[in-house]
Order: sequence, then C-alpha cells, then structure tokens
Amino acid sequence: MVGREHRLEKDKDTYRILVLGDSITEHNWYVEKLEDKLNNSNPKLNYKFELWNGAAMGYQVNQCAAYLEYKGLRYDPDMVIIGFCLNDFDTQYWVFYKDKKGFTIFYNPARELFQIGEF
Repeated sequence: MVGREHRLEKDKDTYRILVLGDSITEHNWYVEKLEDKLNNSNPKLNYKFELWNGAAMGYQVNQCAAYLEYKGLRYDPDMVIIGFCLNDFDTQYWVFYKDKKGFTIFYNPARELFQIGEF
C-alpha cells in the first residue's frame, strides 16, 4: 500500500475505499486529497472515510482485477476505484462494465492504430 496507514480492522462507522491503478494513482496525490475532501466535506455524515492506495506502476486493468481478487477483497472495501489511462487497457482483454442499460463492452484499438500509422 502507498500513503497513509489504516488499521486492518474496520470500525462500524468507517467507509473503506480501495483505490487501484497505475503509476499515476501510485503517486498518491489525488488519493489523499480525495480522502481529506470526503472527511471534511459534510460534518453531518456518519462515516469516516479511509482510502487505501494499492496502485502499482505499470499495472493494467487485468492486473488490477487480479489484485482485487487475490488480495484487495481481504481488506473489506465498501467501494473500489480503479484509476487508469486508456493505455492501461491491453487489447487482448475485453473489459465489461454494467450501467443502467445493461452490460457494456470497452475495446481499445490502440495496437491496431499504431500498426496502421495513425499515431
């Protein structure tokens, strides 16, 4: 983990957010700012927010998913945020997410564009 340390045992009034991603997230500047903002934004909230930064340089979406499956869920997060750039998608993987309309697929054609000289 990068940044602030938190106890593994979660208090009942704690809302824990696990943040995963690549080197941009690993630098931690926005993770700690978000934690501060959440904890200072509304004094009437009955939660203390903890943001755990499990990001690592070079991680792509598939590595974040593996980290979450094998390690991250042990930390009992209430929410998971994955911070990434479009270059973190490996085109051999299809990424699915669910929105109000159902499942949506994201496919990154970056490799094919590089091969045809668009960039």
